[in-house]
Amino acid sequence: MMAAVYSAPAMPHTLPAVAARFPPMHRRSGSAHQPPSVSFGDARRPCVELHKPVWVIDDTESIATVTGEIEVNTSLFPHDAPFAVGLELKSSDASARSEWNHDGPNNRPGSFVQIGQRLSVDDTVYTTVTLSIPHALLPSSQHNRVFTLSCCAFLLSDPRVKTELSVAKFMIVRRAPPVLAPVPTAEPSLPCPTHTQSQSRTWMSGKRIVGGWGKVGK
Repeated sequence: MMAAVYSAPAMPHTLPAVAARFPPMHRRSGSAHQPPSVSFGDARRPCVELHKPVWVIDDTESIATVTGEIEVNTSLFPHDAPFAVGLELKSSDASARSEWNHDGPNNRPGSFVQIGQRLSVDDTVYTTVTLSIPHALLPSSQHNRVFTLSCCAFLLSDPRVKTELSVAKFMIVRRAPPVLAPVPTAEPSLPCPTHTQSQSRTWMSGKRIVGGWGKVGK
């Protein structure tokens, strides 16, 4: 879940006696246990929280879908001024180009970086991010690749008015192909000769059995 944002506490006389003993929680900015996939923001920097730091895909998958949430404090901008939330994705593969996109009227619908609908609460905007990373950027079998997602918000009328960057990192790991167990081969069966019985009958026909088994008279 995305870190909650709290407004300034009300005056003590407006709070119930029990509530006054529990001050609002503070944002965990800069926690030593903060995973790289989370970048907690503040009044000048968006909060970016990807749902997992490591995403594992099968050997046959051609697209990796990474999801997360974004929280932007809009108090930096004039009231009701239109702004956009921008994202840029970079890969640890130096030969791969970065991919960028932002919401608003200039959104690139063909980009694999997409931002969801906004929910505005006072001076805070909440939204989602979906990265549909194509096969060309994914690691090969039994390998991994690190990606960096940068986020900022800026005024549409003047992009120079913008927040500071928030940076989150995540890894994609591709599983090894499944090992198929060898199919056991059946032992070849030898056909029984069809002429054995007739040969025995011919051999027996030329001799006269006079005694016990195996004793043949001529």
